[in-house]
Amino acid sequence: MTTECHQAMAAMGATYCLMVLLAIVGIVYAARRRTQIRERFGIAGSRMGDFCAWCWCAPCALCQETRTIWSNSVFDGVWNAQTPVVSTDASYSVPAVDDIKVDYKPVDAKEYV
Repeated sequence: MTTECHQAMAAMGATYCLMVLLAIVGIVYAARRRTQIRERFGIAGSRMGDFCAWCWCAPCALCQETRTIWSNSVFDGVWNAQTPVVSTDASYSVPAVDDIKVDYKPVDAKEYV
């Protein structure tokens, strides 16, 4: 009985290791492809960020890649758009408060009763 149990556990362990290995290889491949897309279209980011995107939220990463390819006119593997201008400055500046115009109109509660 013990020998059969050990053999079954060994088979399950080997199967588990194979599944984990295939998952890791798949994530590394997908992250590498994401890096290629990001570099091709001039999108800021890092390889570690690409790996983490695929590791922690694969559906999100796939949607982002698909939207990038669609928005850049890639059809049948051929890029049909102009080369993007890549900016080395990835900073974002917040607009000044004076530049923001808000059209504020108080709501009369009686209108909704």
